[in-house]
Amino acid sequence: AWLPFGQTGKTTVRGGFGLFNDYFPATIVDSLINNTPTKNYFLVNGEYFGSDTVLDPTQSTSGHAYAVNSNKALSSGFASGASYSTLSSVKGFTRPAATGIAHHVSLPQYIEWTFGLEREIYRNTALKTTYVGNRTYHQPIATYPNMLNSTAGTIASLPNSRTYGALNQITMYYNGGYSNYNAFQAVLASRLKWSTVTVNYTWSHGLDTVSNGGFLAFGDNNSGQINPKNLRQNYGNSDYDVRHYISASYVINIPHTKGPSVLVDNWSLAGTVFHNNGYPFSVTDNSGNTSYGSVPLAKQLDNNFDHHCKGIIHTINQCDFASHFTTATDFGQQKRNQLYGPNYTDFDLDLSKGFVVPSLHNTKFELAFQFFNLFNHPNFSQPDFDINDSTYGVITSAAGTPTSILGAGLGGDATPRLIQLKLTAHF
Repeated sequence: AWLPFGQTGKTTVRGGFGLFNDYFPATIVDSLINNTPTKNYFLVNGEYFGSDTVLDPTQSTSGHAYAVNSNKALSSGFASGASYSTLSSVKGFTRPAATGIAHHVSLPQYIEWTFGLEREIYRNTALKTTYVGNRTYHQPIATYPNMLNSTAGTIASLPNSRTYGALNQITMYYNGGYSNYNAFQAVLASRLKWSTVTVNYTWSHGLDTVSNGGFLAFGDNNSGQINPKNLRQNYGNSDYDVRHYISASYVINIPHTKGPSVLVDNWSLAGTVFHNNGYPFSVTDNSGNTSYGSVPLAKQLDNNFDHHCKGIIHTINQCDFASHFTTATDFGQQKRNQLYGPNYTDFDLDLSKGFVVPSLHNTKFELAFQFFNLFNHPNFSQPDFDINDSTYGVITSAAGTPTSILGAGLGGDATPRLIQLKLTAHF
């Protein structure tokens, strides 16, 4: 940090640079120890697929019997060098899947830098602006070398049969992933006697070949390499690339006015505001004509359309992008994550009144009315982005808020306005 106008100045310049390493994710080991022959998994097709499999486990043609026989054959044959051709005669036997790691892996590496200017613009009020950037290397990513066309010729650069005939899906982890991020951040903070207010704005742009460290896909996006032979085609906007983000929080202690203290004292107003311009997504072609890999991206016909799918109008009408994509014939016909879903806006409010009960050893009570999604503003999820769906290009669900009293991801409908009455005792 540097004070350009001396110790009595109101301006501070800050900067930083760092080089960091991370561990190679240990969760990959969990997949390795579940490989054959430690654990064997068998998919047994039922009657729908033309099989004679029955449900009754006491029958020799049951799915249970097929799985048991396949497991016995694989477990005994593995030690003696049995192959798929020798084991495939076992009724119901299917090829096992496998997970592997490249022979050489490097630790994921991060380079980060910041430069900022902070200035007091009023008593106890400061404005801080910061440029933030980072670059990452050697990020783990999964590729699928056994990906194939289950319908011949669907994707031109894919084979029509398994590259490794004895296995089904092969998931191979290696250190090919990389990313970069640049952002401008502004924070206005005011701490006065009767109020505390913070307003944040961020413009940012994140690009990568894989998001979220290559695990646990963010939203409905692919988490692995789309084209098993070309990682560069993955490079695009990060799954959580939000260009504009605004948030604010405030606490206002309402000053005393004339009237009975029990009515006019100890009132406070607090709240939060969130807004972003939507998350990115890609249009997929999940036709089922490819197997053992990531879902291919659809073929983009042109770029003459609105790349931002907006709100309520598109719960009825298709987003503008819908007519500009068609069935994929190969990889690389669409750039990853170039479309954006609806904006997200949320206002929460807390209005509280404190009072003291002298007869209870001056116990202080606080009665609060809490409003989540104060204005009952509808927020929407991503549109259906698979060209094979009947609801393709249409928004079919609302987006919940992470600040709801129902929690996040717990099954409750947190999308409408919710009001909570809360009583707190301090003693």
